[in-house]
Amino acid sequence: MWPDAAARRWLADELAGGEMPCLLFTHSEPDAEAKQFINPYGDHSINRTDGFENLSGDTCSVGRKGVPVREYRRLADFLHTQPTIRAWFHGNTNYNEFYTWQGPDGDLDLPVFRVDSPMKGEVSGDDETLLSFQVVCIDVGARTMTVREYFWNRTPAVWGDSATVTWA
Repeated sequence: MWPDAAARRWLADELAGGEMPCLLFTHSEPDAEAKQFINPYGDHSINRTDGFENLSGDTCSVGRKGVPVREYRRLADFLHTQPTIRAWFHGNTNYNEFYTWQGPDGDLDLPVFRVDSPMKGEVSGDDETLLSFQVVCIDVGARTMTVREYFWNRTPAVWGDSATVTWA
């Protein structure tokens, strides 16, 4: 879902001492919605009044519609300690986008790739010709990864935007 405290501990153990580049794949974006965290009120339940979904293992520091900067900062702190994490792929808000997550303090440069959904795409939901997926090519020798959007549901099919990530 999102790398909460438990997932970050596990990832840190798995990545310890390694040099192999790591790609994160999650449902939610780095700036996950507050409502996805554990309800900070009362018994931490899921209820209509509070509106939390309790999908992440971390208790939220703000109300459902707030900005959970504390949780983003903990994620950013973790990413600073994990130089092998090279990119993040996510869905949740469903459309294709390539961007850089800089964290809540603007001190990160993590390439992020948002992916579309064939069932609920924000752009493609009303026009299937706008539905695309991403093709990922990794060149181990050159230490690069290129992600390219592909519109398969057009005649003829066409390529869209692309982005290349390089690591030393």
